Amino acid sequence: MSTETKPTDALAELDAVFAECSKPGWDGYKALSVTQKTYERAREFIKALPPEVPVPDIGADRDGCMTVEWYSQKKCLLSISIGPSGRLGFVGALLNGAPFYGMVTVRGLSKFSPTTKEV
Repeated sequence: MSTETKPTDALAELDAVFAECSKPGWDGYKALSVTQKTYERAREFIKALPPEVPVPDIGADRDGCMTVEWYSQKKCLLSISIGPSGRLGFVGALLNGAPFYGMVTVRGLSKFSPTTKEV
């Protein structure tokens, strides 16, 4: 998505992905369904992003998690996987191409408030 897209478009995309991926085997194989709880966590995350953050692309993984991703020139810069438990897995690339990855557990979204510049 471009930075000119409204955040409500990301929420609409989230709704569409959830509708498509909320049944087991949604990928034609054995993908786990995206649960209501996972959808709610992803929605909270997107709504809590600061306004200066570009609008992400939304997707789903075979493990039942939802993904929030940012791209630059067709390369994925950051991918965050959101599950029902509050754990966020992330992988990305720095400007020099060096990868980074990890996992954190979020117990609230205060870390993502518009007044906070770091996560």
